[in-house]
Formats: sequence, structure tokens, C-alpha cells
Amino acid sequence: MAAKLIVDIGDNSMIGLSLNKYRRNNMTNNDTFKITYFAKKHGKHITRNAKWTDKCKEFISQKGIACMVYLDLDADGYRTATGKWSIKWLIIISSYTLDLD
Repeated sequence: MAAKLIVDIGDNSMIGLSLNKYRRNNMTNNDTFKITYFAKKHGKHITRNAKWTDKCKEFISQKGIACMVYLDLDADGYRTATGKWSIKWLIIISSYTLDLD
């Protein structure tokens, strides 16, 4: 008996890729991801589960530092990552078919 799994990932086809210009410009509300950056407060790199909402944004501060406001799902509040960060997308499988012939 062979098992066949067919997975439809919808338009989340950027599996395993870090943040890039395409994805950054096409983020939509409720996109979930993991963000890693150096947090001065903690004195180390941290990774947080995050969500993009209508209050999130990327911008350059008046001091010329890259910033990203995101919804921190671990702390249930908005946070700002500064400097360099990396993003890993969490892919939600929208549908699947399991065929056990």
C-alpha cells in the first residue's frame, strides 16, 4: 500500500526563505512569522513568534536605523526590532489530500 500526500500551500510559496523584498512588500494582515534580532534590553539575539497587522510597519528612524514594528505573539503586544533582523515564515497548510491506495 503506497501513501500519497498532496499539499496545497496557497500563495505561501516562499517556504524557508528569509525576509526578502518581494515578501516584505506583499505582507498582509495575519501573516505569521518568526523574527530574530539582537535585543539591547536582553543583551542577546532573541526569536519571537510574530504576526503582521495593520499597525505593523518598516521604516528608517531619524538616526538612520532600520526598524520594524511587529505584533509579538509571545508577549501579546507590539515590539520594535531595530538594526538587522531575519524572518522565517510560518506556513499554514490550507488543504491536503491523503490517498492511501
